[in-house]
Order: sequence, then structure tokens, then C-alpha cells
Amino acid sequence: MKWIPITIDFAGMVRALPFLFALHNAEEALSMVEFSARHMAGFHSVTQVQFLSALVLISVAALVLCFLAVNRLGRGVWAYVPLWIQSILFFNAFSHIAMSIHAGEAAPGVYSAVLVNIPFTLVLFRAAFRDGLVTARGAAYTAATGLVLYVPVVLVSLGFGSLVERLS
Repeated sequence: MKWIPITIDFAGMVRALPFLFALHNAEEALSMVEFSARHMAGFHSVTQVQFLSALVLISVAALVLCFLAVNRLGRGVWAYVPLWIQSILFFNAFSHIAMSIHAGEAAPGVYSAVLVNIPFTLVLFRAAFRDGLVTARGAAYTAATGLVLYVPVVLVSLGFGSLVERLS
């Protein structure tokens, strides 16, 4: 059998991004609270309500932003929005790898981070280049923006989760 490469356009990948993100979040949701209590108490221990609320917030935000981006591709910064989201996930993947090394066990989310998020980031950026939607300079700025936004996005989403927990 001959290898036949399958090409999916950038817009198709952007449509898939929120679902792959939700897959990663689901993997995290299964055991992050217990993992953080065992390995990160005093630094990053979270409750179930806080963590699930944070995951719902960022999953819905990614879905909405990707929906808007697909409908506005080719207009201004909209091609970069999904790349920002994916850049954040790319850098998040390395935090899962670091947590796994530190804990001596697989951190919640590490499997989807390594098997999905890192490769999908490379494929998504490649598709954006191939489809002529981003420049090399723009992609570099996008990756840098993802790195800068990573910690604030985590803190804001966990802050939202804390607020939900206080209100419930």
C-alpha cells in the first residue's frame, strides 16, 4: 500500500482545535485535583470545582475564538488567534512534561500534551504558512505571545474557578 498524505486546510484544523483542547482538558480533569494535592500542595493545589470551572471557561473561550477566527480568516489578526491559543497549549505541554519529571509519574494531561498538542501545534503552524495566512515574523511573534499569555491565562482561569467556587 502506498502512503498517501492527507492535507487538511488551516480552517479545518482550526475547527478541530477546540475539540482537541477539550480532549486535553478532559484528561486533566480526571485526576489533576488529586495529583496537585499529592505533588504540588502549597504551590498549586486546586479544588474540583475551581479546576473544572477553569477548564470550562478556557474550553468555551477557545471554542468561541476559533469559531470567530474561521469565519474571519484572511481579515486582520484572525488567522493568528488560533495560533495564539495553540501556542499556549504548546507551552502548557512542556509544563506537563516538567510536572511528570518532577513527580516521577505521569501528570494529568501529559499524554494528550505529548501525543496531540505538540504535534498539532507544528501541523497547525505549517498549514497557516502553506495557506499563506501568516508570515514567519508573524508566527514568531505569535509563539512569543503564546509564551507570554500562558501564565496569565492559567491564573485568570483559576481565578474564575475560585470565584465560581465562592459563589456556589
